[in-house]
Amino acid sequence: MAWKQGRVVLLLVSASVAICFAVFWIEPLAALNVIERLTPNVTYRVRTNLPLVALSFDDGPNPAFTPQVLDILRRHEAKATFFLIGERALQHADLVARIKADGHEVGNHYYKNGSTLLHGDARFVCYLEQTEKAVGPMQEPNLFRAPGGIAWPRQLRLAQARGYTCVLGSAYPHDPMHPPVHHVVG
Repeated sequence: MAWKQGRVVLLLVSASVAICFAVFWIEPLAALNVIERLTPNVTYRVRTNLPLVALSFDDGPNPAFTPQVLDILRRHEAKATFFLIGERALQHADLVARIKADGHEVGNHYYKNGSTLLHGDARFVCYLEQTEKAVGPMQEPNLFRAPGGIAWPRQLRLAQARGYTCVLGSAYPHDPMHPPVHHVVG
């Protein structure tokens, strides 16, 4: 009888993990309101009646792709936010300068492209500061997007204490749901 209970528990845990993974990966539109309520210290979208789309690019600057993206944005007279990784910003200061010169926003995407979850408070703050130095002055508000979109709540509080607005997003290019136009622009 105990083995049957164990199987039921295992099945429930497996189902819960699968549902959480699906919500994280698929990002169903219906879940966004719930996620926003559960994580009030993170901005996912800004509601407006204006016909606007906020574009953002992570993990740069990348010498192969960032210039191409900047050329496309310039051709369409569009602006975006570039969430830059500090060590890459140091390696490609010319691209950071071009992003800023073209009038785009720059956000902090941590110093290294990897999880923050194993970093203590001191290292977390150190990596935020190293990225600030590498990127140089940023426009207000100062934006922080955790690598992979995941950080401990205390880390988000530390970023907020340093003046950051912690942001993610609500529509992603890997989104297999293909959100309706009213969600993306409304």
